[in-house]
Parts: sequence; C-alpha cells; structure tokens
Amino acid sequence: MGLPRRWRLGETNRIRQILARGRRSGGAIGSLHVLPGAGTETRACLVFSRRVGNAVVRNRGRRRVQAALLGLEPRLQGGWDLVFRGRAACGEIDFMALRAALERLLVEARVPLASPPPGRE
Repeated sequence: MGLPRRWRLGETNRIRQILARGRRSGGAIGSLHVLPGAGTETRACLVFSRRVGNAVVRNRGRRRVQAALLGLEPRLQGGWDLVFRGRAACGEIDFMALRAALERLLVEARVPLASPPPGRE
C-alpha cells in the first residue's frame, strides 16, 4: 500500500533540514519532527532503522503508522512536512492506541488538527 505519491517526502536534503530545525515531539511509539511545508499538501517520511528490529518488525510498524497517518489525513490542516522515526512499539500496540499516540505527537508538535467528525474518535 504505502503512502500516496503526493504525500511522499523524498528529498534527502529536506529530510535532514526537518530533522535539524523542525519541532520535535516524542513518545513510546517514536519521535516526530515537523516543519511547515512549501505547499498546501502534507508530506511525510517514515524512518524505521535496523535498531527497531528485523525486516518483519520494521515493515509491520511502517504499515501500521501509514494506516494511522492516512486515517488522520482529513483532519490535517495546511501543508506540513513530517519525519516520523519509529520504534518497535508501533508494531505491538493496539491500532487505536497507535493512532491516538500519533495524534498526540502531532498536537505536541503544534500541527493544527481539525476536530474529528461527529460520532468518530
């Protein structure tokens, strides 16, 4: 599946810039670095190093974070560039807890989120 092409943040220099100068928030699932983007689209890069675990663990964590991030897409406002550095917990915790933790990281990094639609959390 993966992130949609319009969401991909592939420029190495931009990723380094976000890691060096972006606002950072961290938690049990990983750390999130953010900077305002040039356009109106949010772009993201998900980083799962070998320290997280073997390929199965890294890919499971990456897929789950992608799904959680795409679920939050309608609530993201404005164009932001995000770099998420994941930990092994991404593949182990309950999906709703993962999504809530990711939302908390976004709020801590001061990324504006719209209110959830009525009846959904």
